[in-house]
Amino acid sequence: MLEHLIPDLLLYPVNVPHRTIYSDASEVACAPYIYTEGFLVAHKNFDDLGMKQSSSRRELKSVSFVLGSFATILHKSLLDFIPRSFA
Repeated sequence: MLEHLIPDLLLYPVNVPHRTIYSDASEVACAPYIYTEGFLVAHKNFDDLGMKQSSSRRELKSVSFVLGSFATILHKSLLDFIPRSFA
């Protein structure tokens, strides 16, 4: 009866894997990592255009990069993102 009022996000089963992703983006590179069973790290150097972008934009690129790099691991997981500025 109330299903249409409750977002799908609230209907996930309790046993959905939970992943915490930490990210750090400097002026020249980013290195997000996932704290999980292992210690999964991805690293990417920014090109000239990326180095000239704002720090917020580089952090977003870091998040996008980690999602693409670990898509198979993160599939159907609940995610927490913790940028270095908040860690």
